[in-house]
Amino acid sequence: MSRRWYRYGGRQVFLGWDRLIQSFTLGIAELCRNCDGYGEEPDSDNFCVICGGDGIEMGYEFPTGYNPRPKLEEIGPELAKLGIPFPDVVKADLEEDQRTNAGEVVQEYAVDPRFA
Repeated sequence: MSRRWYRYGGRQVFLGWDRLIQSFTLGIAELCRNCDGYGEEPDSDNFCVICGGDGIEMGYEFPTGYNPRPKLEEIGPELAKLGIPFPDVVKADLEEDQRTNAGEVVQEYAVDPRFA
């Protein structure tokens, strides 16, 4: 499975291509406001007391009721409902993942100032 992710506006977007089920995947997590999604207390190495070290807000799933296995053309509109951009580079990489039936791809995208 290809796994790609990026942060935007206090959320982390997880995307990928699952070659076993021949489907794209989409997950969106609301990052913990206390630790900014890193799982540690600010200015220390202790686990965040708010999120328990997970880095995400508890109980935040499927914020728009989206399909966790969308078609590629459905991803952009779902992200737009939350005001999250779908960068062209991410879309192009997912298209390539599908075309090549990619397996072990892991990529975190840096925050692009055009989308911040």
